[in-house]
Parts: sequence; structure tokens; C-alpha cells
Amino acid sequence: MEAFGDQFLAGPTLPDDQDRPSHRRGAAGPLHRIEKREARSRQTAIAARLESAENRVKLRTLMSTERTDEALARFDQLERRVDYAEGRADALSIADDGDRNSLADEIAALEGSDAIDDELAQMKKALGKPEDAGNKEG
Repeated sequence: MEAFGDQFLAGPTLPDDQDRPSHRRGAAGPLHRIEKREARSRQTAIAARLESAENRVKLRTLMSTERTDEALARFDQLERRVDYAEGRADALSIADDGDRNSLADEIAALEGSDAIDDELAQMKKALGKPEDAGNKEG
């Protein structure tokens, strides 16, 4: 692929003025210069695209080496080990947490907050405010 890229970057040879019928008659006008300029700019653009593609191929080749794959596999393995260790620590802390509130205790606490909401609604009613004033839950 390198050889093709080198040959391409050298560029195609544009036709000589004498090869074109219009130039045999001596009519080398601005149209020919515009065509030649467009051909050169196309050649430059295509050469830049080719160089970009070759650089991407080189980069992907470097990134997908066996060494990189091994390093990523080691990171995955390490991440699994950390997840396992965290899971064990969480499980042990749940098992050892004797003073932790039970589900019934948590439900009772939530019911207590309902009583507070009811008391707040009664206070608002006593002040003449609508019940929904200040309540941003919807």
C-alpha cells in the first residue's frame, strides 16, 4: 500500500498543451488553466484523503496489537475482582448489622412522616391557605 501511496502522491501527469485538439490551434485560453487548476486541487484533496486513510490504518494496527488486548483483559479481570470484593464487603456488613432498622421500622417511620404532612395541612387550613400551597410534589 505504501508503494501505491508514494506513486499517487507523485501525481498523475496532466496532458500537455499539444495533446489537446484545442491547443493545437494555439487556443491556450483561461478555460484550460481553470481545468488544470481544478485537476491539481482534486489531486491535492485525494492525496490528503489517502494520507489520512493510511494514518488511520497505522493507528488501528498499533491499537489492536496483542499487547494492548492483554492489558485490557487484565483491567477487566481486575475490575471483576474489585466487584467481587465489594460485594463480599457489602454482604458481610449486612449480616453484621444487628442494630439496623427492620423493614417494619422503616415503614413505621414513613407513616410518621405522613402524620407530619397531615398536621402541616391542618395548620395551613387554619391559616386560610389552600392545602396545595407550597406542596411541590405532583
